[in-house]
Amino acid sequence: METEIEPFFARIYDAIRETLSSVEAPSGQVYSIGFWLFYCDYFVLSAPCLAYNTRGNEQEAKWCPPEWQTDVDEDIAAVLGPIYSEISDFMDGRSDDDWEFLIDYQWRYYCGICHALTKDASALLPNWDFTDDFVAGIFEEREGDELYQALAKASVGEKRALKLGIV
Repeated sequence: METEIEPFFARIYDAIRETLSSVEAPSGQVYSIGFWLFYCDYFVLSAPCLAYNTRGNEQEAKWCPPEWQTDVDEDIAAVLGPIYSEISDFMDGRSDDDWEFLIDYQWRYYCGICHALTKDASALLPNWDFTDDFVAGIFEEREGDELYQALAKASVGEKRALKLGIV
């Protein structure tokens, strides 16, 4: 099934990069870009939410994207929504095992996106100012502590997640 869903996901990273590139550069140093709210009910797979935050705006929610200063949910939903509709249509009538494979694949894919965004942030978004310890990550707080920690470690890197106090 992986080869069947890869073409959908190949379009997602480009769409995210293009969307972030079209957003006005934030004032202040960006310390993180975060994904959360990966929704799937075994009938519909929805695009996750996306936000970023700058130093000085962390308050008590440093690693909680729903509480961050800036989200690009409407922009990302407009771009990713059609791709996710295609994925949901493709998955129509599939078994629960297929849906579970898709969910796992999506998390692994987004971990790769996070690694790429962290590594290439300045090149991808040259007008943005990033902190030296900038990270992109999956901060899926609504799924419980165990999954939050596993996804944060996988998307940010375990050593970095520990060092920054993400987990």
